[in-house]
Amino acid sequence: MISGKLGHRYLKNTFVLPSEAAAAGRLRERPEIVDEMRAMLREIEDTFVNGYDPSVFVLELASLRTPDAGLRDRLLLVVRHEYVSQFRPEERLENLRRSAGTFLNALRAWHRQVSASGVGADSAPLWETVQGSAMALRDLLEDRELSTRWIP
Repeated sequence: MISGKLGHRYLKNTFVLPSEAAAAGRLRERPEIVDEMRAMLREIEDTFVNGYDPSVFVLELASLRTPDAGLRDRLLLVVRHEYVSQFRPEERLENLRRSAGTFLNALRAWHRQVSASGVGADSAPLWETVQGSAMALRDLLEDRELSTRWIP
């Protein structure tokens, strides 16, 4: 959760709020930002589905460790079913992958343009695409539906 909030804040502070010139200057100082974003998004993707799966609670909470393994197994089955039907993890993961891919492609294209020709009329539309895709990604990551209110 904290990592996600930090990631959202980083995304906002690095690609949404600054001007194009400020972002380009930051990238000149720290060109590894592009790789850091790729790694951060890969980590979010890798942990996304399991991070929201409530099955671990059934398996790990002491109060749910009963001598009746059958009862725990039935509870686990219900929780997993609810997770898949209500949370739709595969659909959400695909949306995350698509949004992250769009953002990374826009970032790479803008970075190539700025590295080759600097900030100017040719890079401005690409920067707008970076900002738009960063906001879309951030909105997806901060979607209220990602709260765990649906857990039975």
